[in-house]
Amino acid sequence: DAELHEPGDPDFEERAVQIEGEEVLEGLGRVALDEIAQIKSALARVKAGTYGVCVKCGEDIADNRLEAVPYAARCIKCA
Repeated sequence: DAELHEPGDPDFEERAVQIEGEEVLEGLGRVALDEIAQIKSALARVKAGTYGVCVKCGEDIADNRLEAVPYAARCIKCA
């Protein structure tokens, strides 16, 4: 994060490449923060005893879906 706010390269082409890389890193950071939030939500459902139950329709979420996406809050039909 600190590197993203440092002054860029004065060379136009280098700066363009640098900006593109920064945009990718910022996007990855947003994705990571979103995934962390989803994991925290799943842990709260575990604590509440509702983990594995679709938050939309109330049906059980298939085991293979939970294996693929352990923080899934919805069954495949509702997702």
